[in-house]
Amino acid sequence: DKITVSSSNSISITNLTPDSAFYFKVEAVNDSGASYTTEVLGGIPSDIKHEILIVNGFERTSGTNNTFDYIRMYGEPTMQNGVSFSSTSNDAVYKGFVNLNDYEIVIWMLLDESTANETFNTMEQGLVADYLKNGGKLMVTGSEIGWDLVEKGSDSDKAFYRDYLRARYISDAPNNQSATFYTANPLYLGNLDGLGDIKFDDGTHGTIDVDWPDAISNIEEGIGLTEVESGYKGITDLSKGYSGISHIGYFGDGKIIGNLVYLAFPFETIYPESQRVAVLEKIMNYMYNSVISVDDESNNTPTEYLLIQNYPNPFNPSTTIKYSIPLNRKSETSNTKLIVFDILGREVATLVNQTQQAGIYEVKFDASGLSSGTYFYRISSGEFFDSKKMILLR
Repeated sequence: DKITVSSSNSISITNLTPDSAFYFKVEAVNDSGASYTTEVLGGIPSDIKHEILIVNGFERTSGTNNTFDYIRMYGEPTMQNGVSFSSTSNDAVYKGFVNLNDYEIVIWMLLDESTANETFNTMEQGLVADYLKNGGKLMVTGSEIGWDLVEKGSDSDKAFYRDYLRARYISDAPNNQSATFYTANPLYLGNLDGLGDIKFDDGTHGTIDVDWPDAISNIEEGIGLTEVESGYKGITDLSKGYSGISHIGYFGDGKIIGNLVYLAFPFETIYPESQRVAVLEKIMNYMYNSVISVDDESNNTPTEYLLIQNYPNPFNPSTTIKYSIPLNRKSETSNTKLIVFDILGREVATLVNQTQQAGIYEVKFDASGLSSGTYFYRISSGEFFDSKKMILLR
């Protein structure tokens, strides 16, 4: 543990070990004594700009076990998956101190946050809606979101749940039975397929008792693909509801493809830790690598050129690079080149060199045979040029 003292409202902590998770909380001290400490937040120091923001929206204190430090459940899963993260309170988001659009992926953790403190207040709904419409990737996880927004919510709450969480609320728990269902089953061919049983806490594994996990389903209207990802063990009639869904496509009236994973049980309560690592790996792969087919310009054609940061990064020995090509006004195709260079500017691989139609593409780069170090990948397509840095670690 390390204590840092500051007389201003800006605190800087230096000399932290890169690529390790650190957690912190703050208290105010004056002549009258010390205040209560804040919730625990955390992050992983990195030379690479963080792409993942974790928002802690769990403020509930009554009828639950809130230790205000469940952010720690992301330390090992993110490190083992080769990604780093920053974190913030939900208050800092809706008060304008943190901009969701600065991050490629946002994870919104709610555990069993419910009606008293609100899962998503009106301001948060607006910010999340804008983020998804702008092509953001959102993972939202909590057991009372549907209960709060649909069962007890206003018309605008229900619209947000439908249009941006892309879900249909069925019941407060499968069959409305509390303290009964504590295991999720990934569905065959879903993005969580192959994980086996996903167990979440009944209150005896260090977090909270997830006694009322929402039963939800997907909705089919709108442009894109909304799928169910997991059911509940013991529920064979799937009309009774699922435990997780995903969506890739447009959100609301947005024109940029975004991405969503919604777990109706708290990710933070999954045990053992190795299973949390495996679940996050599946979700990260889906977030970074999902593509949908391009049928026509009015529906799924990208509206802008994009070169996405490779995933994972750092990597060994392979990584995935995604990019999008919009419809070219001069023709229906663009000549696209995607080339990898070393730090001295020498070309080490040509990944793409062909004419391509408008769409979203992904390419695997296998660096077997290359030495550890910094590399750059550069795209040229039509009049678009961009490049990004990636790191190979042996």
